[in-house]
Amino acid sequence: MDNWDDLKFLLAVSKAGSMSGAARQLGTNVATVSRRMERLADLLGTEPFQRTPRGWETNPLVKGLIEVAETFEGHIDKELNHVSTTSDDRHPVRIGAPPIVSSQVLFPALLGTEGRMKSISPEFTDRLTPGGLGDHDIIIQDRLPDGGRLLSRKLGAMVFRVYAPPEYTSGAWVALSEATGYTQPNELGRKVMGIEPVATASTFMQMFELAQQNRIAAVLPDLLARKYNSLSPLGGSEDCISYDLFVLYHETRKGDPVIEATLDWINYAFLKAKGHA
Repeated sequence: MDNWDDLKFLLAVSKAGSMSGAARQLGTNVATVSRRMERLADLLGTEPFQRTPRGWETNPLVKGLIEVAETFEGHIDKELNHVSTTSDDRHPVRIGAPPIVSSQVLFPALLGTEGRMKSISPEFTDRLTPGGLGDHDIIIQDRLPDGGRLLSRKLGAMVFRVYAPPEYTSGAWVALSEATGYTQPNELGRKVMGIEPVATASTFMQMFELAQQNRIAAVLPDLLARKYNSLSPLGGSEDCISYDLFVLYHETRKGDPVIEATLDWINYAFLKAKGHA
């Protein structure tokens, strides 16, 4: 291959799932990404990506090539960070997490963390459903990866119960959208409330806002409810659900000083949220 740079475009399209997303990642335009894909197709004798009714999907024939490119990128990033962490510059780290985790655990620990953030500059994005890394350096989710080359560490657990404000008299509650794939919160809500929800939301933070503004009940994490003394749990002590949370990153980034600093900060954020730091 004469132009190794083409692999960067291949990997970006694979991570983003579209040429427009890849263009945004690379700071270029769709036309340039399209030309690179055409050149790769000519070289490989097959299209790297195939259009299906579900959108663009990776051609199985090039998955090995993408894995090699991802491994190469990970090793390069790690070695660059080893060289550059001697400077005072902050290094960008893209972190994907559920909004409830970002807002209630990570955001409150951004400043005043005893130098843990000295070498990193986190970029937060919402991850509504579990999956692979995509274009993230680190992700936080409630399940381990099915396979691939991701390393994981357990961070702790979030416990959820049905909570209501003191003015609550209507018996109404708000549920999580079934499209999220999470059924346990709604099952708990139906068990405790005994009726169907009056509305649904796509995230726990949206549920919280709906519940607060309309004085109705919702399934919320204990961590969030503790910040609002006005919220009271409904049901018995056994009426709760718990989700384990894991942090994941690519195995090629093991030993990367920037990744290690970020993992240390994330662990600190979870300890602080529990009142242990």
